[in-house]
Amino acid sequence: MVARPFIIQMKNYFLLLTLLCLSLSARAHDAEVDGIFYNFDTDNKTATVTFKGDLAGSYDEYSGDVVIPETVTYNGITYTVTSLGDQCFCYCYSLTSITIPNSVTSLGKSCFDYCDSLTAITISNSVTSLGDHCFEGCRSLTSITIPNSVTSLGSYCFYGCSSLTAITIPNSVTSLGTGCFADCSSLERMVVDAANPVYDSREDCNAIIHTSTNELIAGCKNSHIPNSVTSLGDNCFRACSSLTSITLPNSVTSLGDFCFADCSNLTAITIPNSVTSLGDYCFDGCSSLTSITIPNSVTSLGESCFENCSSLTAITIPNSVTSLGYRCFAGCSSLTSITIPNSVTSLGGSCFAGCSSLECMVVDAANPVYDSREDCNAIIHTSTNELIAGCKNSHIPNSVTSLGRSCFSGCSSLTSITIPNSVTSLGDKCFRECYRLTAITIPNSVTSLGNACLESCSRLTAIYMLPSTPPSTGSNIFNKTPLEKVYVVDEDAKKAYQAQAPWSEYEIVVMPTGIEEVGTDKTAPTIVGYYGLNGKLINGKQRGAVIVRYADGTTRKVLVK
Repeated sequence: MVARPFIIQMKNYFLLLTLLCLSLSARAHDAEVDGIFYNFDTDNKTATVTFKGDLAGSYDEYSGDVVIPETVTYNGITYTVTSLGDQCFCYCYSLTSITIPNSVTSLGKSCFDYCDSLTAITISNSVTSLGDHCFEGCRSLTSITIPNSVTSLGSYCFYGCSSLTAITIPNSVTSLGTGCFADCSSLERMVVDAANPVYDSREDCNAIIHTSTNELIAGCKNSHIPNSVTSLGDNCFRACSSLTSITLPNSVTSLGDFCFADCSNLTAITIPNSVTSLGDYCFDGCSSLTSITIPNSVTSLGESCFENCSSLTAITIPNSVTSLGYRCFAGCSSLTSITIPNSVTSLGGSCFAGCSSLECMVVDAANPVYDSREDCNAIIHTSTNELIAGCKNSHIPNSVTSLGRSCFSGCSSLTSITIPNSVTSLGDKCFRECYRLTAITIPNSVTSLGNACLESCSRLTAIYMLPSTPPSTGSNIFNKTPLEKVYVVDEDAKKAYQAQAPWSEYEIVVMPTGIEEVGTDKTAPTIVGYYGLNGKLINGKQRGAVIVRYADGTTRKVLVK
């Protein structure tokens, strides 16, 4: 039987792509022969089809109908064409058809990456492997037959083939890369040949399961998980946007990294008591997930585990959980309250960044590491007195000495905050993306402001600096803010700030010095802070000459009776 050549049919239309090819190499071709670029192996007399040069930013290096010969002669030497090199046809969106000869045995990494018009593929029996990202982003691909000669599919091989409806894994395939069928949102049928020695689709489950480990490797919108499955592998349902619900049997003990990431139509899921850990990015981007119950068997929530679950309104962390990973609940913009149980002794950075609706943050009184002293609606590290996370209703106790990295980041509902004179430093990204913050007063005690501390505070027009000596600053502290004026306490401070970046980039203004009596006019702006003439924050109200800051951001030196 004569093996069929590898033929690709493409729609003949132009599509502008904005994504850049990942992991692009800059390997130049050895020669061009009849419009095709090659690299030659002179020892073995073989040729690899490649691209013209540096592929970064280059599109349509091949167009029209391309026929690749089985042999090519260059400088009097005849070479056999055996492979398609990495990224050789990446982003060739004007390519209408291509014939590959039977001599080709492998398709390289990102070989047809984002050939968005690709609709059908026939792979000859000579091909033994499909490289990583080989057909990634081929969004018009509706079907593919993998011949029995292929032994391996690379990682993310068919990632983003959103029109692919069915896939059959032949008995020859013994290696499936991670995320092989992630983001194939139209997949409704997954079958493994019954003779395959490594994988199976037991109980007609519409999924691919590793026979010996009982790990579910890949699933689709019609998958059901058999009771024999013990774990869900990394990326197994990633970006399956057609998945609305799934039942996890009691045999499952772990959910892998990116397991349900970007399953944007998944509304609810019940995790059985057998599960002990949720992997990194496990439910990241599940924007329709409104509720989830974490059983007492779970001991850890991975990095970004629930990040960007923007419809999640409430969640209970059981007392079995000891750690929340970095950015665990970041971007959960509908979450209104959170209670940290006494079992949690490790909170990852930026754990609640971007939780703009959070009103209540409570730490169990028995927790040995964290507390919410003085009913402050914030999470404070007990021994270091660092405020780890805050919300729109937070107040900062006088015992707090530092504001941690990203502690108010993305708190877009925060309109004002009083920083006590006990605070000496503001961490990186501390108030980043606090969009409604129009002004802020930095007390005299602060000696440093971290990187991007007030970045992207898009309404911040004024900052009141009570330290006479400019604090040290990280980079980009006022990046993407409309800051116009920096208010300082006196003329000496003005000179100091004018002489030091980034303060020197803004208008430096001395706070008014005229003393006037504070009246009882009910239409006057609300007073939000009292400061001594030395710039130190005063707790409560004090009689005499003080500096008063109003809710509209203005300050005056006044006489309080």
